[in-house]
Amino acid sequence: MQVGIGFSQLKDPAQALQEAQKKAHQELKALQADLYLVCFTYDHSMDLELLSSLLKRNFRSKPLLGCSTWSAWSKDHSMEAESGLFVLAFRELSFEPEFLKVNSLKEKQGLWAVELARQIEDRSLSDALCLFVADSLHFHVGTKLQQIQESMPQLPILGWSTSYGIPQCSVVLNSEIYSNALVAMAMKGVKAEAVCIQSVQIESQPIQINRMSENLVIEIDQKPAFYRLCEHLVEVEDLPMMAQDEFRKHMGNLYLIESAEDCKNPTRFLGEAYRCISLLGSEMTTGMVAVSEAVDFSKKHYLGQKKPGYLEKNAERLLGQLREKIPHPSFVLMISAASHSRERTEGPSNLELVSKAFPPETKIFGISSQAEIALTQNQSSVLVIAFE
Repeated sequence: MQVGIGFSQLKDPAQALQEAQKKAHQELKALQADLYLVCFTYDHSMDLELLSSLLKRNFRSKPLLGCSTWSAWSKDHSMEAESGLFVLAFRELSFEPEFLKVNSLKEKQGLWAVELARQIEDRSLSDALCLFVADSLHFHVGTKLQQIQESMPQLPILGWSTSYGIPQCSVVLNSEIYSNALVAMAMKGVKAEAVCIQSVQIESQPIQINRMSENLVIEIDQKPAFYRLCEHLVEVEDLPMMAQDEFRKHMGNLYLIESAEDCKNPTRFLGEAYRCISLLGSEMTTGMVAVSEAVDFSKKHYLGQKKPGYLEKNAERLLGQLREKIPHPSFVLMISAASHSRERTEGPSNLELVSKAFPPETKIFGISSQAEIALTQNQSSVLVIAFE
């Protein structure tokens, strides 16, 4: 597979699309491509009819997948909450792309997963790699895709939900733009491997949440929740006993981690797909701790922290395993949680870590999402997919 990446920061959608497509073709050293991926910031989607007409004019009947997004990047260019448009051109594909689409309304969210599963089964795509792009406002992809994964265990599902924003998120399929849809590209026969890299690491044995009221954790391991968190920091960080107010200063990077029973994900990628739940604050008198999301008591729970060293260590280990499987990828796709991308920590960036792991000529493209990525539902991870 050959890949060309074009980028434009022009504010006019017609000029930006023309410039980015031209640069992609020049890098590809071809006048046409077999498949296109387009990503654009929200200002380019203010007039969806105009943008759709431009896509149809430029790409005609060529297969096309894309979306609006908050942030995207390549080795040479990046856009973040400002005007930008990427066009990726692909040729000499090792697969024939097949496309799927389902719509969803907020009051009927349960139906789209059934319809998507039916399309996959009817078209005999249960063993194809499915790369999805979903509208964040209408799709809560983690739990619904979990149902599909359980019914079709051989189906590899990877992808992202578009970032929240105004105007409403948009997804693109074959030059048509949708605002309440999930679109997917099934790649039967493609050779690809993926890793899920976390910046939060489990540091404890499984804990038991004994009592909880709404979003307030009252007891952990038969102890007041706040006291149990202090106890963890004393053990891991070797901190001395101190006043409760002082302990709170050390809790900014502490998370409640929710994992499946075997700490593994059902999709075929390396790494652990656990969910990291932020701690919002604590009440020292009662020892209760507020959490940002609902807790699933059917899963195991742990305590862990976010540290720059954890990300670098996990990335080096997992990217090394990925490189062993595909040593010379033609294309690497990075899907990062937006909060993970925004972190300005010491040490190398995600892009630097991935670039270091593969040969210099490898084409790399990344995108940020403020919603779920793959099945992880995790705002502290990055998914790296390498295509042979």
